[in-house]
Amino acid sequence: MHTIKKALAQYTFGLKSSPYKYKMSTAFTMFFLGDITCQYIDKHFLNTHQASTYDFIRSSRQGIVAGLFGAPFLHLFLTKAVPLLNFKGLSAAQFLFLRIFIHQAVVMPLNIFQFFMITGLLTSGFDIKKTIDNQIPKYKKALIRGWMYWPLLLVIMYRYVPTHFQNLYMDIFVYFFSIMLSYIQSQSSVVAQSVVQ
Repeated sequence: MHTIKKALAQYTFGLKSSPYKYKMSTAFTMFFLGDITCQYIDKHFLNTHQASTYDFIRSSRQGIVAGLFGAPFLHLFLTKAVPLLNFKGLSAAQFLFLRIFIHQAVVMPLNIFQFFMITGLLTSGFDIKKTIDNQIPKYKKALIRGWMYWPLLLVIMYRYVPTHFQNLYMDIFVYFFSIMLSYIQSQSSVVAQSVVQ
């Protein structure tokens, strides 16, 4: 228990002293492990992962995209853009609704979009047309899943989770969300399009 408390204290201190470094490294770790988990589930339960070994390049690529692009964007938006909004005169419930609405209407759609677009460009040899054709159906599917996944978790976080544990709370559920994103990303565009329709 002492070791866990010490690790949490170090993590909290790191977030305050070097927020970009810690959030980028955490995002990389969550998405890397999420993709490894996705491949494990594919291999042992869904039988759709045909390779005998794990694709660590794929996992690293998704971790790098999340770490280099997703984490800095989220940090900048929450620390620079949100404080500029005028929340004066709002009740606690209205303030909670507005924060979640901003996350679901702006932050999450943009983060998911950049994840699929950049990952698609890297895997297609920077073929823009091929990337758009392949990734847009996946993006739509992931966005719908995100709207089903995040709102209740955000309500719980903003209402009940102490501020100094909110980053850890988000990291845990980002890991599970990254498994879903990895699964969608690994599907063919035809499968993704059929699910959306």
